[in-house]
Amino acid sequence: MHFSFLRDFVASCENISIMKTPIPDELASIKDISVVNVLSEYVFSAIDAAPGETYADQARYALENSLGPHAVHWFFATNLLSLWSNGGMQEVLLCDPEYQDAKEWELNSAAAGFKAFGCSETAAFIEKLIPKSKEWSRTIASLNAKEEAGETVAESEFESIWNEVDAYDLPFDEGFDGDPDIYEAMTRDIQNNPEKYLPN
Repeated sequence: MHFSFLRDFVASCENISIMKTPIPDELASIKDISVVNVLSEYVFSAIDAAPGETYADQARYALENSLGPHAVHWFFATNLLSLWSNGGMQEVLLCDPEYQDAKEWELNSAAAGFKAFGCSETAAFIEKLIPKSKEWSRTIASLNAKEEAGETVAESEFESIWNEVDAYDLPFDEGFDGDPDIYEAMTRDIQNNPEKYLPN
């Protein structure tokens, strides 16, 4: 499981080891959901407090068991955007075969997050790429295995896949006319519906 933005985001949140559930008024007062705030501190403290052998295990437990539905949507939408900004579609879509099930769960959850915030075209774009993610990752793993076995694999075989993946950077970067700005949409949603971000 990737969640690569966790390290940077957690580092920017101070004193989150003690889990404190915010009240609706605190959540509704958030002016910009893209920066550290009571929601991000709450989500990461919930992850930090969750059981699990690895941080990824803790994250999955908290996301599936401890957090409100829109807090989960916020997490996955933010995670995908962070992955993309740090490595483009290669970072978003490619993974080792052992992580393929987790990657598929991550992408499906990200699509659900974008859809929840009114970004249906972005969600459809992500959903379209999920089977491609599996195919590309398996092909690259196969090429790597051949190299490890001593076979000569032309660099062009890797590059053709990387180029195909990279071709999806531009439409994601340009966005989709029918969708609102995701950060503005999330900020409006938490201001209008803070209770959705809390556990039932």
